[in-house]
Amino acid sequence: MTGAEILIEFNRSIFKSYSNFYNNVKMNMLLKRALISSVEEQYRSLIEQKNFDNISAIIKLNKVFELNNNRINTAPIDIVNIIRIGNIFVIITSTPHNMQMGDGVILQNVQGLTTTTPINGTLYALTNFTLGPNVFSITTTYNAGAYVANTGQIISHQSLATQVEKIAVDYNHLLAVKAKFEQILPYGVSNITNTQPISIVLDTINNNIVSKETINVSGVLSNTNANGNFYVKKTNRKTFTLYVDKDFATATSGNGDYQGLAVIKRMFYNFAVPLISIEKISNYDDASQQIPLFERGDKQIKILPDDFVCSEITLDYISNAVIYIDVNNSVIDLTDTYPQEFLYLVISKAVQLFAGEVNSPNRYKVASAEIQNEQ
Repeated sequence: MTGAEILIEFNRSIFKSYSNFYNNVKMNMLLKRALISSVEEQYRSLIEQKNFDNISAIIKLNKVFELNNNRINTAPIDIVNIIRIGNIFVIITSTPHNMQMGDGVILQNVQGLTTTTPINGTLYALTNFTLGPNVFSITTTYNAGAYVANTGQIISHQSLATQVEKIAVDYNHLLAVKAKFEQILPYGVSNITNTQPISIVLDTINNNIVSKETINVSGVLSNTNANGNFYVKKTNRKTFTLYVDKDFATATSGNGDYQGLAVIKRMFYNFAVPLISIEKISNYDDASQQIPLFERGDKQIKILPDDFVCSEITLDYISNAVIYIDVNNSVIDLTDTYPQEFLYLVISKAVQLFAGEVNSPNRYKVASAEIQNEQ
C-alpha cells in the first residue's frame, strides 16, 4: 500500500464533497499526526503481541543513556568548523555539545582532512572541553588537507569508561522516559562484614533505610564486593544486608575485611512527566528526585530537578526509522515497514482528526467500521 493508495482509501471514507478539502501538503501533515497518534495508542497497549508487531520496526524500548548536566542530545550534532593546531583539532559545533572529560566521540562526513587514524568513524577521547559550550578538542596525527566548512557530525558521544551512549542519534518522538537519581545518605559506616550476605553496620539508629529499596555503595577497599548497586534487607535498626535481587534470592559474598570510607547512596528510578509551562511559576509543582520532570528543546531532553545529578535515563521512543506517509508517492510500499492492519488504523485515525478539523462530523461518514471489514 503506497501513500497514493492511502489517499484513495481516506477519500473513500469521507463525504465526497470534502474529498478535495485539503491539498496534498496538508494531507501529509494530517497523516503524520495520525501515524504518531496511532503509534502512541499501540504503545500504550503493548500487552498484546499484535500491537507490538504493528510498531516494532520504528520504536526503541528500554534504551539506556548516561547524562551530562542532566541533559542528553537527541540528534547528531553538526560541526561548523575545525581548527587544526599541529595534531590538536579544535572542533566547533552548531549547538552545545554537552561533553565532559572522560567522554569520547565518533565523527562522520568530515571533509577535506586526512589523518593517520581516520578522523571519520574512529572513537576519539576528548582532550579539552573547557574552551566553550560549542567547542572541544581531540588529538590525532595530521596528514594533509584543509577542513571543508560546515561538514561533519557527531554521531556518537559516549562514556569511555562504560561505553554507554550520551546522545540518542536515532531519536524522533518521545514515548516515555525514566530517570535515575542518586542521593548521598549522611550516615557513617562502622563495619562492612566479610560474610554471606554482606552486612553493613551504620553508626546510628537514626536512619530511614528500609527493606527492598535500592542503594549504591562505593569507596570500600579490600571487601570490594560491597561496592555496587544492591537491594537492602533490614536486619535491625543499625544493620542491613545486601542482595543482588529484590526477592533476596541471591546474596552477596564478602571478599575481605572492611577498609576505606564507604559512601552510601539511595537510588531513585522513576518515570518522568513533561514540565508544563504554567508549572514553572508554581513551587507546588516543583520536580523532585521522587517525582522527576523533563523538558524538551534545542534537540535536547533535560531532566529536572537539575540541582541533583541524574546519572542515567531509560527511553522509549519512535526512532528515525519511521517512514511518514506521502500521498504523492505511488512507489514506496509502506507494508514493508508497517502491517497493513496498522495502516488502516492510521487511515481511521486520520478520518477522526479530519472530523474535528472541519467541525462537521455529520456531513461525512467516519468509516472505521467499513475499513475494518475490508481488511
